[in-house]
Amino acid sequence: MKSLAHILRSDARNSQVIRFIFTGGTGAVIEFVFLYFLVEFFGIPKAIAGTYSLVPSVIYTFFMNKYFTFQSRDGHHGSQAIKFILVYAIAIVFNIAIYSALVWLGVLYPLAKAIAIGIVAVWNYFLSHGFIFKTSAVQE
Repeated sequence: MKSLAHILRSDARNSQVIRFIFTGGTGAVIEFVFLYFLVEFFGIPKAIAGTYSLVPSVIYTFFMNKYFTFQSRDGHHGSQAIKFILVYAIAIVFNIAIYSALVWLGVLYPLAKAIAIGIVAVWNYFLSHGFIFKTSAVQE
C-alpha cells in the first residue's frame, strides 16, 4: 500500500481529492463548533444555528480551496469568488434543506448536520474542480 506522502507527491488527482477532503473536514469542524456554541451556549434554535454556522465555514473553505486544494494563484480572485458564491449559495440552500428536513424527521441535529455536509460535499467538489477553479492546474 502506498504511503500518503507518496500519493500526495505522485498523483495530482488523488492529491487534490485528499486536499479537498482535508479542507472540507476542517471546514466541517469549524461548522460543528459554531453550531454547538450557537445551540448550547447562546440558545439559538437548531434550525437557525444550522444556517449561521455555515458562514465561517464557507469563508474558510473558499480560501483553503483556492490556495491549498486547487492551488489557484492565477489572480482571478473576482471571477472565482463570484462562481464560488453562486455554487456555494446553492449548496447552502441544499445544506439547510437537508439539515432541516432531517431534524424535522427527528434525526439528532449533529447527525443531521453530518449527513447534510456529506451530501453537499460531493456537489461542491465537482463544481469547484470543473467550474470555479477550472483553469487552475494542480502543482506538484
